[in-house]
Amino acid sequence: MASSFDGSSLDQLAEQKLHFAEKCLRELVFLHSKKSQTGLKV
Repeated sequence: MASSFDGSSLDQLAEQKLHFAEKCLRELVFLHSKKSQTGLKV
C-alpha cells in the first residue's frame, strides 16, 4: 500500500486539493461580496 504512494503522486494530490480549496474560497468570497452588495441595496 505504501509503495503506491510515491512522492510525485502525493504532490499531485496536494496540488489538486489546493486548487479545489482555492476554487471554493473564491466562490465563498464571490457569494459574500454578492450578499453584502444586495444587503447594501436593501
